[in-house]
Amino acid sequence: MYRESRLSLSLKYAVLILVAIAVIVPLLFAVMTTLKTSDEYIRNPLGLPQTLYLENYREIFQKFNVPRLLLNSLILTFSSVAIGCYVSVMAAYAFGKMEFPGRRLLSGILVPIMSVPAIVMVIPLFTFFSSLDLINTFAAPIIVYVGLIIPFSVYLVTSFMDSIPNEILEAATIDGLGTFGIFHRIIIPLSLPAISTVMITQGMWIWNELLVAFIFLQKEELRTVVVGLTSIQGLYTTNIPLMITGAVVISLPLLLAFIFSQRYVIRGLVEGALK
Repeated sequence: MYRESRLSLSLKYAVLILVAIAVIVPLLFAVMTTLKTSDEYIRNPLGLPQTLYLENYREIFQKFNVPRLLLNSLILTFSSVAIGCYVSVMAAYAFGKMEFPGRRLLSGILVPIMSVPAIVMVIPLFTFFSSLDLINTFAAPIIVYVGLIIPFSVYLVTSFMDSIPNEILEAATIDGLGTFGIFHRIIIPLSLPAISTVMITQGMWIWNELLVAFIFLQKEELRTVVVGLTSIQGLYTTNIPLMITGAVVISLPLLLAFIFSQRYVIRGLVEGALK
């Protein structure tokens, strides 16, 4: 038994090491590529850079308004996640802790709605927002993003609501708290692990989303980082190091956010699954 347990543990560590290598090696390759000239990359794409060529980073910031692209993505991501999470937690509170006609039917519809791809809704949404003169405004993609993230967010947070004892809510009601008072002062603080998971996962998706941002934000000054990266690929198809430099610069905020918040994601997913 002892040998079997050691063998099982060794296999687990071996798998984790392989996964870590599979994740780290492409990142190192991308960073090394950004430090090469185009000619050097063509001669030796897999080799180490001969010198620390930093002109790719300077060229990216000169030819593209990177701070503006990052600000646009930040506005869309933060606004959509904040609104979507608030509405989702409120809906999850109703599904998980309240009784009303059609509750089971509505909660059962969430899963089919999650499977609907955004691309099938683009044309009717574009027509609708055009009639409201909302094309080339942040309002249009924010509304779309909020609508897309709500079903999964409600589904995830609702499963977490079961972990909140009903006795706490009953005690709060006896103390004089109303529905909104219980929601803001009890439900939200106790649901922070699930809320943080939703915010991080959905925020990453919105940051990397291309279709909605490309269609509803057509002005250059309103582009997001992913749309900007697409233009880099179209203009500099032969300059691979410059293209990868743009991808690294754009992905760096997302990578840092994930590194510092991954424990909250894991905590929220584990607690939601166990409770």
